[in-house]
Amino acid sequence: MSSVLDGLDKSKFEATTMGGTKLCARRLLQEIIYCVGGVSVFFPLLIHFNDAGVHNGESVTRDELAGQVIELVASVLDGNIANQQQMHLLSGFSILGFLFQSVSPQLLNFKTLSASKYMFTVLKNSGALSLSLSLCLSAYIFSYLFGRVYISSLSAFSGMSEILLKDALSQFYLNPHIWAYATYEVQREHYLFLIQYFEADGKFLPILCGLPRIIDVVRQFYSEKIDSRSSKPLLVSKKVIGERPSMEQIRKIRLLVLSLAEMSLK
Repeated sequence: MSSVLDGLDKSKFEATTMGGTKLCARRLLQEIIYCVGGVSVFFPLLIHFNDAGVHNGESVTRDELAGQVIELVASVLDGNIANQQQMHLLSGFSILGFLFQSVSPQLLNFKTLSASKYMFTVLKNSGALSLSLSLCLSAYIFSYLFGRVYISSLSAFSGMSEILLKDALSQFYLNPHIWAYATYEVQREHYLFLIQYFEADGKFLPILCGLPRIIDVVRQFYSEKIDSRSSKPLLVSKKVIGERPSMEQIRKIRLLVLSLAEMSLK
């Protein structure tokens, strides 16, 4: 084989760069986001929502901003274990949940809810994908051809996705400080989405939706009277805080929240 290659005219297989050509390499955002600080660079965007008004004479679509930030975070986490590890090490979902407590309820709309479902799907499917790969591909073949490092990375990928999913549920999706002052329709859709997930996978139910915690959430956020501890901090005014759903709607949401506790008991 080497003698055949030696006899070929190598000039026919060489490429030259034309004058004026600039060499460059294209990379996906999720692959290079670490160069500017990682996934956390998107978090400061959340504190500027209330400042968005008129730009160059045109109204800014504020109702899409919260959803866009969630989609950005989800896109850099999707299938990238390095970004997922950084999100975990920085307690990213704790920060994200705290910042969203300061987001005006008007921005917690169906567009934001749709983006949050997308992020949830990314976290849930990342672990499922790596697990299915490790099950379908022969461990013997991969350990022989590529060593055990690849199999180990799949296990780490699955474990990290599970950790992040638990953090996201605890700090963001089941954080009533975020959702309690959204419209009834948004809250109803949000809790129905969570109920549907826990019906399919109840792994985290006893940990995250135990009866004592759910009772405390109901007492603070969905009782007949407003608990002062449920007030949203920082950017949200008292005028906005008072805009709760009607009492009839609160009772309906309360039933959905209590159903999580009922599911955990089963």
